[in-house]
Amino acid sequence: MQDSTITLTVFSNGEISRESVFIEVYGIRSVTVEGRIEMGSSADLICIIDGNVPPTDVFWYFNTVKHAPTFIHQYETTTKSVFSLDNIDPSSFGHYTCVAGYSDRPSVFQRMPVVPLGSCALPQILNGGFSSNFVSEGSTATVTCSPSYIVPDTYDTVLCKDGVLVGRTPVCVQVLQITDGTSASLLVVLICCACVVMTCTVVLSFVLWYKKHKKVTKKLSDDGIGYGDPYPTKRKAADREEETEGHPEPSETHQYDPENKVWLTKHR
Repeated sequence: MQDSTITLTVFSNGEISRESVFIEVYGIRSVTVEGRIEMGSSADLICIIDGNVPPTDVFWYFNTVKHAPTFIHQYETTTKSVFSLDNIDPSSFGHYTCVAGYSDRPSVFQRMPVVPLGSCALPQILNGGFSSNFVSEGSTATVTCSPSYIVPDTYDTVLCKDGVLVGRTPVCVQVLQITDGTSASLLVVLICCACVVMTCTVVLSFVLWYKKHKKVTKKLSDDGIGYGDPYPTKRKAADREEETEGHPEPSETHQYDPENKVWLTKHR
């Protein structure tokens, strides 16, 4: 990518004018290899960075480890970053990333896998990994998660076919584990405490209900109403009739006549 000047045709009030606008383009043009990727040989990784403004920081990543470039060449509108690989061995294979950082704009980067011919570079797995940085053509590789992490599904294996990995990238997720006796004992104590609280709540609720029930029953009894009696008024009337039968009314009554100043006797 190079900086360039483009001409715009602008229509305003029926008039045509042409204006030139300078557009600054920056980024990584390419990452290539000079040399042969073979056991015991050497090679250079070449990163070409375009832009009129040179990057303020240039570095490389090998998988997740940051490295400084072997050397940098600065040109008028191009920056060349070189990372050298000497005495290549199996530990040299993996993903190499060229990064260009700027103080006034977002950083740019480009990644390239470096593997033997006919192989596939294996991805980096958070909280896990493969036994190698690459897998040969037609072979498979299975991820191994860190302790307390597992693959939550069946996608733990990838296949190298025609130089491309086939299959979804595995993911390692954390699982809850009890690793010592203290944790297990604490869990048992918490469960027991919960059971005790629930039991006490049930017992207390029953006691309060029983006291309330007993109080209501006693009040009904004091009022002469039997618990569950659907006709309490009739029962009170019957009680009054029983009392009348036990104490008959007198056969005669006496009444004072104030006018004649005498007592009158009335027989029933």
